[in-house]
Amino acid sequence: MQAADLDLLVMKAKGGDGTSRELVLERCRPFIVRVASRQAKRFLDWENDDELSVALVALNEAIDAYQPQTGAGFLGFAQVVITRRLVDYFRRQGRHMAETLDGGGWTEDGSLVRLARLEQARREEEAARAEELQELKAVLSTFGISLRELARVAPRRVDARQGLAQAARVLASDPVLVQQLYFTRQLPLAALAGRVRVSRKTLERGRKYLIALAIVLDRGLDHLIEYLKPLFREGRA
Repeated sequence: MQAADLDLLVMKAKGGDGTSRELVLERCRPFIVRVASRQAKRFLDWENDDELSVALVALNEAIDAYQPQTGAGFLGFAQVVITRRLVDYFRRQGRHMAETLDGGGWTEDGSLVRLARLEQARREEEAARAEELQELKAVLSTFGISLRELARVAPRRVDARQGLAQAARVLASDPVLVQQLYFTRQLPLAALAGRVRVSRKTLERGRKYLIALAIVLDRGLDHLIEYLKPLFREGRA
């Protein structure tokens, strides 16, 4: 199916046409498998993997939220929504697994065992943080931004950091704005300026810093989010 035909079908579904909605969900199943498998880093199948059910629900949600006037096609927008929902799902699954292990108890005893477990956890955390930094670096490169450059342009003033952190949370929480960001590789300044208590001048000056914060939040880079917690506390509205 051509992208234009799919977008037309999506608009009919968005308008309440149940048959069109079912057609969209059915014809996008291969697309769902590709996106979800890439996020899960393994091939998924409909009979055995809950990730595909999460992704299917996300696609249905994307139908209702899609705004064609942004200029992007439906599949690009749907990929953003599916990715966000899967990141949330993986995060919940990780917490559940940690609680299960902790609740089950450990039969090992002694300080050496505890130290070994702490060292293993530290190494795993460092590896995960390094992996997230590489992911952030790769995404930022598509915007023409480097990590070294970020260190140079980071605002020194506390109020500027607060404003940009607030704007990053607003941007990352809105699928339509996120879609615009990735599709145009430009900060949606007009939309943000009307929704945050930050001057347009501050948003423009801190554009690269703001984009980086929004990407960290949108992609659910948990270890980087944990590292940046003080900044996001500063930025509370």
